[in-house]
Amino acid sequence: MTTGGEDSSPWLGLLRWSLQYTDGTKPSNETMSPMTTEDRAFLEAVMKDGVIDPAKRMKEILAHLNIWLRNFLGDGNDENKFNEDEMVDLLEELHEIVENIDFARDCVKMNGVPFLLGCSSERKVPRPVRLQCLNISSTLSQNNPPVQEAMLREHDALNILTNLYLTEMADDPGGSMRKCIVQALSCMVRSHRIGEESFCSSDSCRYVIEEGIGCHTPNDVHAQNSSPGLQKKCVFVLKALLHSDFSSSERINKFTLAIKRAIDFIDPENISEADIDLKETTLDLLLGLVKQHKNVDAIVEEKKRIIQSGICRVQALQAITDPDEKEFIHEELNLWENIMIELAKFDVTDHESIESNTAKLMISSS
Repeated sequence: MTTGGEDSSPWLGLLRWSLQYTDGTKPSNETMSPMTTEDRAFLEAVMKDGVIDPAKRMKEILAHLNIWLRNFLGDGNDENKFNEDEMVDLLEELHEIVENIDFARDCVKMNGVPFLLGCSSERKVPRPVRLQCLNISSTLSQNNPPVQEAMLREHDALNILTNLYLTEMADDPGGSMRKCIVQALSCMVRSHRIGEESFCSSDSCRYVIEEGIGCHTPNDVHAQNSSPGLQKKCVFVLKALLHSDFSSSERINKFTLAIKRAIDFIDPENISEADIDLKETTLDLLLGLVKQHKNVDAIVEEKKRIIQSGICRVQALQAITDPDEKEFIHEELNLWENIMIELAKFDVTDHESIESNTAKLMISSS
């Protein structure tokens, strides 16, 4: 991390010094001489100035952000007035620092999490600043168990972010704020047993996923206000939670409504070609559920609709002859074919769970 154009590593400082005192046109043995006291002092200064301590810089950034935010909210003096562009720049710098897993943990120890959550939740703060704070929260906790633990246990981040999502629902037409909130929630709980269980057991958290993919909105209204980015993010989180090593029949059952709504995304009549990523994520979700056999109730109930959509879609994809287009749709076609194969393997005579031993799963002879 650099400021004022300073070099970020000692070797860059050394290079700068070397370039200043030799032009490379003479052999080094002709230009080298014992270093004078002045030259040594200069070199030491260059080396010192060329190194930025990320932990120290992070502390400085958090202090600046705290002062600016207090002034913006009317709880500070006028000496350091809020500057949105500069605040965003500092947040971007902080984001780069915490991409390092160790510095992310240092940020938590510096009480950076309360600031990020508070700034994200303060609706008076400019939207770009809030979004950047949410992005940093995601980076802090992603694949970082100690940070996930701290955010869940010490900072009540699960409830704070869930409540923030519910608050933003009425005033987020493009879905960008809700998408960032879902991303932050996802990074905080994924691959963390307590985090996943807490999320899946919460009615409010499950509602976040359901609302994001349109479970509680009439289709015509949802079509007008849909956000493919939010939908994809929610289906991705749904897939991660239900395919998780910690998943169970009970967990899958709790998301039945979301699973059935996601099936709409693979219906050729309900989704445009531009949403290929959403279709592939949904197909991957369904294929994993069928293969793991923990709970296929929702799949069984929608089996006929899935097969009808699959036959129609596979025929359309197989009819494509353009090499570039065939490469583009290769993954979707492969997912569809695998799902059709898996569905053809069994014939369930009732809608009970396989795990409850009341479903009849029969291998097809065809």
